Amino acid sequence: MVQLSALPGRRLAHRLVKDGKIGRIYHVRCVYLQDWAGPNVPLLWRFQKELAGSGAHGDLNAHIIDMARFVTGDEISEIVGAISETFIKERTIPTALAAGGIAAGSKGSAKKGKVTVDDAVLFLARFKKGAVASFEATRFATGCKNWNGFEIHGEKGAVRFNFEDMNRLYYYDVTAAASVQGWTNIMCTDGSHPYVRNWWPAAHVLGYEHGLSMRRRTS
Repeated sequence: MVQLSALPGRRLAHRLVKDGKIGRIYHVRCVYLQDWAGPNVPLLWRFQKELAGSGAHGDLNAHIIDMARFVTGDEISEIVGAISETFIKERTIPTALAAGGIAAGSKGSAKKGKVTVDDAVLFLARFKKGAVASFEATRFATGCKNWNGFEIHGEKGAVRFNFEDMNRLYYYDVTAAASVQGWTNIMCTDGSHPYVRNWWPAAHVLGYEHGLSMRRRTS
């Protein structure tokens, strides 16, 4: 999961928070939304607790919890409430495993087996410095392929990020004149942005693999 914190957009969000540009943080909203686990997907290893260990909570929420801690520089102090759901209780036994992506190309037989992990988990939390937070992870968010993102709202501004548009960060500055206040769309590929000087010219966008490489450089 840690390679995701090395993305320039997320590093810039962390810097804005650290430099006081957001001010006191009120709200942290984090989501990790995927849509690959429909009812026709067979009982792959990700649906079996003995193989996967957990479902969407451990597979997806773990990423956004880590992301929220990194960007805010704060720690969760309390879990207020949570809900989990397994939408598809049984799935067909696989006859062909995924041939691409997470589930693409997989096929099932007539026999079925029990799903032993969650499909979706949502929970509410508080941070030590007073922010309230929501976290949502699901494999059933139709239309969201890898919507891994956050919104952080504070007294001086806000930031918003979505991994599906990973080269951009959205920033709102409350201290700007009211006539020009609005979300600024920042293309985080300039040499002044974290790590980008090691790669390409501005707007020659980065990909998932660059996050892995940049994390190794900082480990």
